[in-house]
Amino acid sequence: MPPTGIVRDEGAGSPNRLLYIPPAVLPDFAGGAVSITGNTTVGSTLLASPSGFSPTPSNYTYQWFRNGLLISGATAATYALTEYDVGWQISVSVTASHPDRASKTVWSSAITVAQTFTGGTVSITGTAAVGSTLTASASGFSPTPSSYTYQWLRNDTPISGATTSTYVLTTADASQQISVQVTAILPGFASKTISGHFFLPWTSVSAGSEHTCGIRAGTLWCWGYNRYGRLGDGTTTDRWSLVRVID
Repeated sequence: MPPTGIVRDEGAGSPNRLLYIPPAVLPDFAGGAVSITGNTTVGSTLLASPSGFSPTPSNYTYQWFRNGLLISGATAATYALTEYDVGWQISVSVTASHPDRASKTVWSSAITVAQTFTGGTVSITGTAAVGSTLTASASGFSPTPSSYTYQWLRNDTPISGATTSTYVLTTADASQQISVQVTAILPGFASKTISGHFFLPWTSVSAGSEHTCGIRAGTLWCWGYNRYGRLGDGTTTDRWSLVRVID
């Protein structure tokens, strides 16, 4: 690279004359942008991703902002959201550098950090019998959600189509654990999901020397040795898990 600044002219015609050589003007980068990815909730980590610079920069520097004000010490490609960010807009600037290019700074679009609910419980009421209706009731959220969504589960597996606050028990539920997931929703707040469980108790159990039978949710179940078809499932196969007795 040629010299810049004040230099001494060593030419024969004008010895010791001082000359000023202005610095070379470096060309600009073409393009360049930065985007933010990550969940907008407290405790989550945001990632700044620069792209589109030409030529490829040799280095990037970062600065994160809260509502347009510099966040002290937040100079990495990532930023962990704290309680101080709740409800505010977070953005980042990225400066690209290269020995043969003038530095270029670009800014991201701002994201708003979602507020969070406190509290929240769900209870399930109803009768443990096939054909009865269970009802999920959510309460205790602060602030009050504008709406809820529901998903009922059988042994922690979502039940297809069971997405309202009520659920009618079927024969498939008789020997299973039923639960519900309720998600609280409010604009400007991160959704919050809580779970409630409904246990189907045995109402009667009778144990023999080689097999056991019991009534659960209004249906009869047996397990054990199945000599002579004593389990009532239409076979003579021994069963070591619940099998429903054929009506």
